[in-house]
Amino acid sequence: MAPPRPRSRPTTRAMRARAAASSDRIPPDVLFDVLLRLPARDLCRLRAVSRSWRALASDPLFVAAHAARHGGPLFLAKFRDDKTSVYAVDLSGDVVKRVAAGAGGGPYHRLLCTRLDLGCLATDWNRVAATGEHKVLRMFNRLGFHNGGQQIFEVFTINGGTDHARWRGRQGPGLFIDECSGVVVDGVVYFLTSRVYEGAHCGIRPDYIVSFDLGREEWMRDLRGPISSNAGYAKVSLYTRRQLALAELKGSLVLADHYHQPFTMDLWFLSDFRSGLWVKQYHIRIESLNLRSADEYHEYHLKPLLVLDDGRLVLYLAPTGRLFICDPGTSIFIQLDMRRLDSVGVYTGNLLNSEEGERV
Repeated sequence: MAPPRPRSRPTTRAMRARAAASSDRIPPDVLFDVLLRLPARDLCRLRAVSRSWRALASDPLFVAAHAARHGGPLFLAKFRDDKTSVYAVDLSGDVVKRVAAGAGGGPYHRLLCTRLDLGCLATDWNRVAATGEHKVLRMFNRLGFHNGGQQIFEVFTINGGTDHARWRGRQGPGLFIDECSGVVVDGVVYFLTSRVYEGAHCGIRPDYIVSFDLGREEWMRDLRGPISSNAGYAKVSLYTRRQLALAELKGSLVLADHYHQPFTMDLWFLSDFRSGLWVKQYHIRIESLNLRSADEYHEYHLKPLLVLDDGRLVLYLAPTGRLFICDPGTSIFIQLDMRRLDSVGVYTGNLLNSEEGERV
C-alpha cells in the first residue's frame, strides 16, 4: 500500500480567499461595529481582506464615524534617522502609518505644513505651501537681495485638469520675504519679510507681513503686525526677525513673539484682517526648557503647532527635533516620547481615505 500523500500547505492566495469568504458571512452591522473599534493603523491593513471590508472602511459614513470615535490629533513627520519616509504619528509617539516618500524624500527635502489628506515635500530652495483647494505656491531665490536678485513665484493646481497642469508664474509682492516663515490660513499664505532688512534702516519693520491669496492667485495688501501696531518704531527696531514666527492655531493667523529677558513667548491672534486688530491670548514662560543664554535661545526656535481641546499647546523645538506639550496656565512643559524629528506638520486629513491617504 502506498503511503498517504502529505497535505500541501495552503497558498497565501488561498488563505486570503478563505478569510474573505468568512468575512462576507459576518452581518454588516456587526462588522461595522467591530471595525469601528479598531485604530486606523489596523484598519489600513485589514482593508486588504476582502472587497466588502475595503468598501466599508472607505465609506464616507464609516470614515466620519471612525474619526469621531478616534479623534486624537495626528502629525506628519520626517525623522532624522529615516530620510526616505514620512510617518503619521499620534501624541504618544506611536506610528500610525508609514508612507514611502519616493524620489522626493532625499536628505535635502523637508516636510511642510499639511492640508486635508496631502503633505508637501520641498527643498530649502523651493518652498511650497498648500491649501484645501489643492493649489501649491512655490518660490525661488535668484542671486539674492544684496546682489540685486529677485524672488520668483509660481502656482500649480493639483488635479486641476490639463489647462492648469503647469507652473504659472506670478508677480512678486515687491518685498523680499522669509521663505521659511510661510503659513496657510483659509487659502491665504502669509509670510514675514526677509531678514535682509534687519539693520538696513529702510523702514521695513520686523513684524511686517505680506500675504498671497491662492484662490485669486494674487498678493493682498500688506499687514502690520501686533508689535509695531502697539509700540513706537524705536522699540520695534530692537526686534529681530529671529524672535518672530507665524503659525496657524484654531483657524487663525498667529504671530509668536519670543523674548529672552526673561525667556517668554507671547502668542498674538489676528482678530480682524481689515482693521489689523491683534489680540494676545497666551503669555508663556519658557525657563523650564533650560535655555542657558540669549544666544542659545535664538538658536533653539520654538514654534507652536496646535491647540489641544483642553487648551494645552503642542510646540516644536528646532533644531533639537523635539515636541513638547505646554500648559499655558502653569508654563509647564512635557516632552513627548518620540524619535528626533527633522520636520513636522499637523495632519488634518483622514488615514482611511482610500486614495488620498496613500499620497504624500
